[in-house]
Amino acid sequence: MIATGAVGNWLGERALDRMGEQALRLVFRTILTLLGLRLIWVAIAEWYERRKPLLLRNAGLLDDALVDRNLATHKLANSSASSAAG
Repeated sequence: MIATGAVGNWLGERALDRMGEQALRLVFRTILTLLGLRLIWVAIAEWYERRKPLLLRNAGLLDDALVDRNLATHKLANSSASSAAG
């Protein structure tokens, strides 16, 4: 992480030498905005994937037993992933 920060600082200095400060600010803000939008997109997609069985069941498109089995599998996968991380 420190190395990435150093490389980013070095690249930023080079970019500032080649273009004006206003242009560099615009590029930097655009990149940060795009990264933020990507984070939001990923969070929404993950939220939807976790709740899709419940949404389908509530719409009457999925059997309750299948939803319960899917949720149990998801909880088991999350608990084993969190125990492996800890």
